[in-house]
Amino acid sequence: MSPLKTLALVASAVLLTLSPTLLPPFASAATLPTGDGSGSPGTDASGQDTTNTAGLPAFRDAVKTITPSVVNINTSRSIHADVIAPWSMSPFGRRQPLIVDPNGRPLQSPRMRQTLQQKSLGSGVIVSEDGYILTNSHVVQTADEISVTLSDGRSFAAEVVGLDPPTDVAVLKIGADDLLAAQLADSGAAEVGDWVLAVGNPFGLGHTVTSGIISAKGRTGVGVTHYEDFIQTDAVIHPGNSGGPLVDLAGRVVAINTAIASNSGSGMGVGFAIPANLARNVMDNLIQNGRMDRGWLGVYIQDLDAGLADSFGFDAKGVLVTQVISDGPGDRGGLLDGDIITHVDGEVMGSANTLSTTIGSLGNGRDVQLDVFRDGHMQRILVTIGRTGASAASEAPASLGVLGLGVRDLDQEVVRRHGLGVSQGAFVTEVDPAGLAARLGLRPGDVVLSVGDHDIADADDFYDAVARENLARGIRLLVESNGGRRYLMVRQSP
Repeated sequence: MSPLKTLALVASAVLLTLSPTLLPPFASAATLPTGDGSGSPGTDASGQDTTNTAGLPAFRDAVKTITPSVVNINTSRSIHADVIAPWSMSPFGRRQPLIVDPNGRPLQSPRMRQTLQQKSLGSGVIVSEDGYILTNSHVVQTADEISVTLSDGRSFAAEVVGLDPPTDVAVLKIGADDLLAAQLADSGAAEVGDWVLAVGNPFGLGHTVTSGIISAKGRTGVGVTHYEDFIQTDAVIHPGNSGGPLVDLAGRVVAINTAIASNSGSGMGVGFAIPANLARNVMDNLIQNGRMDRGWLGVYIQDLDAGLADSFGFDAKGVLVTQVISDGPGDRGGLLDGDIITHVDGEVMGSANTLSTTIGSLGNGRDVQLDVFRDGHMQRILVTIGRTGASAASEAPASLGVLGLGVRDLDQEVVRRHGLGVSQGAFVTEVDPAGLAARLGLRPGDVVLSVGDHDIADADDFYDAVARENLARGIRLLVESNGGRRYLMVRQSP
């Protein structure tokens, strides 16, 4: 059996009642040569080659470029908890309260309601000279107060401009002068094998840099966000790096660090970052509208495996349309059930997640060109994208998330088709047979009505609510199934 891998969002959170733990010192296994970044080897004072690792770059210029734009983010929130009053052992071996009156009666009840301050650490990057900061949604979405510390030591209170949990992108704003904004790169031009640096605030230590390469692009199925198109890197990412930049050797932001997969839950492992192009699009929407309005094609889709592709006589990359919603944008544009979408405006659609993310990033009323395989022939269809507000769930996500559960909005058509007795909730479209939800008996056609104490309005509301819950403690779901309702507790095994 392979070792259990842990996927973790890389924000760092601690209670005030906890003390920091010092990590043992690390020994350096190798030292990079100090070249000029041009690929020339290191030399000594006489000009003689001193290394046998010619071609390795120096990262100093990139670090100098990006450092003034990287910020530390500190958040706090009040949490309420019942705690047990302190007791001690008497000389006679009996438990007794520590705080008593002269007659030995406890002055505190055995159980008390206390308010604790929870503090979290994260990172961010300045993207405009007037104080806009790009970070992760999970770093700030539950915060009561947010403080941003710049590289020069100045601290400012920050306001949330907007959050988009489906992509884990957030934008903050501070009132500061003399800011140096980072440059966002074209992440589509980045290639596997390119050198990158992760910069952030791990463990609250302040600006820290680690190096690596881009290990993969277009990574999906990670289970972190609703829309996934991650850049994967082997640059070391620690708790507290969330929201910090992943930069190229020119100091340009290629992606925003978000999560790690490792055997330990932090540190050495596989890092995932949101591509700059995706983050830029979401950021622009949040700044302009305070929310992310997503495009809508109005279809149900799924990935193609070799067997399915062969049954259609198809041998290329594409996404299968399983159902076209009546009078939706796709229907009006001429899409049919069983079509295979291969390109959107010339961009290859290799997975359902890629198609969902691409359509979701487009604005309402945008005309797009779809290349479609139908009845053995390629066709070109022009579709005018619709708008779903915060949701694009009809383009079902490829990732089923931590619960192994895919959902969509509960619209009138779904209610009518399935004869449902509810008009609000998240309609279950797909269940991972090996996932947590399947173990509890959830099936396609069920409707999730609430997560914890939160009533669910639509698909994005469901994903947002799940992201806010603690899976280790357990997530309570209210589910309607076959006309009846039941509560379920979903809990991750230790």
